[in-house]
Amino acid sequence: MMTRPPLRHSRLVLGAALSLLAACALAGGAAPKAAPSPTLDKKQLTALMQQELAGKGLRGADVGVALFDLVSREMVFAHNADRLLAVASNNKLVTTAAALELLGADFQFRTSVAAVGKMQGDGTLKGDLLVIGRGDPNISGRFHDGKTTAVLEGWAKAVAAAGIKTVRGDIVADDSYFDRQYTHPDWPEPYTAWYRAGVCALSLNDSCVDIIVRPSSKSGNLAIVTTDPATSYVRVANTCRTSRSGNRVIIHRLRGRNQINVSGTIHHRRGPQRSSITIHDPARYTATVFREVLQAKGIKVAGLVRLRPTDYRFRPDEYHEIVTTTSSLADSVAVANTNSQNFYAEQMLKTLGREKQGKGSFIAGAAAVAAFLREAGVRGVFAYADGSGLGRNNRFTPRQITALLAYMNCRRTGSLYWHSLAQPGQTGTLRRRSLLLPLQGRLAAKTGYINGVSALSGYVETLGGRLLAFSVLVNGFRGGLTACRIAQDRICLHASRYAPKRAE
Repeated sequence: MMTRPPLRHSRLVLGAALSLLAACALAGGAAPKAAPSPTLDKKQLTALMQQELAGKGLRGADVGVALFDLVSREMVFAHNADRLLAVASNNKLVTTAAALELLGADFQFRTSVAAVGKMQGDGTLKGDLLVIGRGDPNISGRFHDGKTTAVLEGWAKAVAAAGIKTVRGDIVADDSYFDRQYTHPDWPEPYTAWYRAGVCALSLNDSCVDIIVRPSSKSGNLAIVTTDPATSYVRVANTCRTSRSGNRVIIHRLRGRNQINVSGTIHHRRGPQRSSITIHDPARYTATVFREVLQAKGIKVAGLVRLRPTDYRFRPDEYHEIVTTTSSLADSVAVANTNSQNFYAEQMLKTLGREKQGKGSFIAGAAAVAAFLREAGVRGVFAYADGSGLGRNNRFTPRQITALLAYMNCRRTGSLYWHSLAQPGQTGTLRRRSLLLPLQGRLAAKTGYINGVSALSGYVETLGGRLLAFSVLVNGFRGGLTACRIAQDRICLHASRYAPKRAE
């Protein structure tokens, strides 16, 4: 569903940019000078890299850099390349590589709805509807034109097609494919932030509810607050007022509950403000919204919503699968890497744990990933704890990151992996990195940020057509995030000009 353009269509952009800069200097009255060479040999590249490392953007920071030539299989430039550093969302490079290789590019996430009980001639199910989750991160509007309940409406349509008009029992949510440790202990607050959403085998809308706040028609009146999906699962207490002077909407969910308080003010000329807020108990949330969708379609449900208990039993002849929906791992990898969507990476991690270690947990998933890294030739000590990199205890060296990138470039899943990464000027986390625009079509990379950590790793094609794997990990930067990112981008620009002498 998400395709990326080939990375080999703008090789001359940087050279043209350099020529334009030279022409501009001459037009300004400067004495004629020879245009700088667009390429750099190893010595010249090293000198420029050292200048960047000494610049204000990285001054005082703990920086590691590795630049590996995938053609000659040699390290072109290294600075603290064997230092263990926090990697933030560069951890997703590891998670998605493991998922593609261990699960396979054709892997499908599956979610099933089944009738458990006996059907009567009048369309009554004397029993439950069982919803069986298996880690699908795509039960949302992301691939359905933004319609949050699209997948659930498909389930309801299938239930109706099966002749069911009334469910005498309950809607039972089976989330046993994963454990119920929804969040990792290393993750920071706030617990309501969308990037900290609960990891669950049965999840809707990235385990979040969207709160939409609109100004009312009259200043001083309460703002208009709605939810997407519209559901009784959350209770909204609204004291937010429409204002002519200020705009400060505050949204807070009570810990361990699904009551959401909306306060503050919204400016009377402001458009709708949408915020994604995590919910408590993702499987029960999904089943509740499904029950509401069924009822909206005219299918009555007499019972309640409940999680499948460990002692839930039924006879095989009472189980009738109604529908199974699927989504692809390939699409999910693209969302995780291009948009740095934490929820997707964590769903993959627990799926790896379940499929390869027999348990859908953070620990089992991490064990599967660690084993994969050893098979991939990643040597030395590293620390991998969660799938997204939100925790601060994930640590790799720049050399290890480039070793993984080199390994994936030689695999059958390498093209899919490469094209899942963000590109300058495209949608994704590099779309606003304007300094990298000359590398559009020739650079694919994964960004990473948590407090005090900035990471950028990926692939860059040089002016001469060589392919390099790079990793620039920065911990403890002091000059601000923008200055740090500029330094990282300039390192990529220099790397793109690398052209070894024949003797090198």
